[in-house]
Amino acid sequence: MTWGRQLLRGLVRWGLTGFAAGWLASAIGIGCLYGNCAAGLLVLLSQDMAQTVFPFALMGAGLFATLWLLIWAGLGWTFKWMPLVAVIAGISPWAATYSYQTWTRWKIEGRERAGPVPPMAGRTPVVIYDDSYRGERTFGCTYAMSLFHKTQGPGGILAVPLSSVKGVKFSGPIALADLPLELHRLEVAPDRLKPKTALAGGASLVAIDGDGNEHTTQALKDISDMSDFETKDFTVRVLSKEERQAAASEIDYLVLSPCRSQSVLDSGLRQNPAFAGLRHDVRLMVAMAPLEKGKGSIDLPTLSFDLLDLDWRYMAKGLVPFYSRPIHVRDTSPGLGAMVESFCAGPDGGRNVAC
Repeated sequence: MTWGRQLLRGLVRWGLTGFAAGWLASAIGIGCLYGNCAAGLLVLLSQDMAQTVFPFALMGAGLFATLWLLIWAGLGWTFKWMPLVAVIAGISPWAATYSYQTWTRWKIEGRERAGPVPPMAGRTPVVIYDDSYRGERTFGCTYAMSLFHKTQGPGGILAVPLSSVKGVKFSGPIALADLPLELHRLEVAPDRLKPKTALAGGASLVAIDGDGNEHTTQALKDISDMSDFETKDFTVRVLSKEERQAAASEIDYLVLSPCRSQSVLDSGLRQNPAFAGLRHDVRLMVAMAPLEKGKGSIDLPTLSFDLLDLDWRYMAKGLVPFYSRPIHVRDTSPGLGAMVESFCAGPDGGRNVAC
């Protein structure tokens, strides 16, 4: 028998053997998926399952034919290297994607800043936020901003929803009075906390203590004893033009909480040295920066951030691609402790009872 005929007969024989083995193994495997491996043999009799089993049978035919061909050609010694090749093939995708993920995360975290942050009780901040959260979850895309809402809400929070910002380019100075400022308030125990006026710049709140005595608190910053508060009503009020001008003159701190990778703030943030060259799929979670009181404007490209919290979403493949559990980026929240201390500090040096 010539070598050509021997080669052809060997490939056909072992190819058919591999085809049968692949068909049988896949049929039993399908049965095992449904809890009865032996019942999978019925797949051999079903024409409806042929399209599912056929690709596995072809893989078996190719594998058996290839192994026979290596033995026939005197290359059987290559078998001992096959486990190593399989291991490398399994590890390589995982190592590549996980290394890329780790290296990118390190670079992004190198941009973050963790404070210190001044006590908000001594400031009049404005929050520019993604308004997909409502009610008690306003600003709630991060734990820190949920705490900001609870601690500063009773005194009132000046805020700007991103969806209401139209036709504004943040690539240069922006007058705060031109933004759609809102006053967010967490109303609690109306019988113990009575607002006289609800606006920064001459506004004050009166807190009534247990003895019935009134205590005037800082404008928009009433953080009196909340331990006996029974009700919580969240309200949002859009400020008038006159109110916006009065509030803008009092604002001396900026909190950005867009919680997204792209927003109308990008035109200004991308010009800031803290964001230069940053990936476009990075999400800004929280940024905090001081503003000059009385100036009534913000200039994103020139801001110097006290705190910067970034987030990057990525999934690395597992050790065995498509079968192992994937590895998600472990996001960190830098400066979380600094924010907690900032939000929880009271104007008298005490601690906000909401903390």
